Amino acid sequence: MAALGYDGDSWGYAAWIEFEVDGSPGDGDMPGRIIFATSSDGSALATERMRITNSGNVGIGTTSPGYRLELPNIASTAGRGRANQWVTYSSREEKRDIAALEAEDYAAVLKEILEMDLVYYRYKNQEDERRYLGVVAEEAPEQVVTSDRKGLSLSEFAAFVMAGLKAQQAEIEKLKREIQSLRGQASD
Repeated sequence: MAALGYDGDSWGYAAWIEFEVDGSPGDGDMPGRIIFATSSDGSALATERMRITNSGNVGIGTTSPGYRLELPNIASTAGRGRANQWVTYSSREEKRDIAALEAEDYAAVLKEILEMDLVYYRYKNQEDERRYLGVVAEEAPEQVVTSDRKGLSLSEFAAFVMAGLKAQQAEIEKLKREIQSLRGQASD
């Protein structure tokens, strides 16, 4: 399916949608994909912009998405998404084997946070000289990285930091009690 436009001299593709076989068909098996393409201003050639694979993965700016939604791994606006909110499922209805952290769990998380290095960095294919602040996934605690250790789970990272804050607050409260006790002893 194509959308053509006439520029005054000739017809050109403004956009198209292709439906293709995506894999090996068999008896009662016809895997398919959908490709969406548009022409940028100044061009009459349509370029692929988005793809839906036979597994339902959607790639915007990438032709082989490995996730339900994937953008290209580049440090420009082409590799970024924007929304007013990204929601992670967190309801009890979505979880099982829920267990509260114990005091030693909080302490272990705080220890890992203190051992984690924050780094400044630039992306290899970055278009500007901006320096980012963050962590290197391969060096981050396993609780906050993706299974391939190439990315961070921001919801788990936030929970990890919250656990560290709670551990610090428990230590602060303990120290406050000790100071109060010492002040009481000093006034006796």
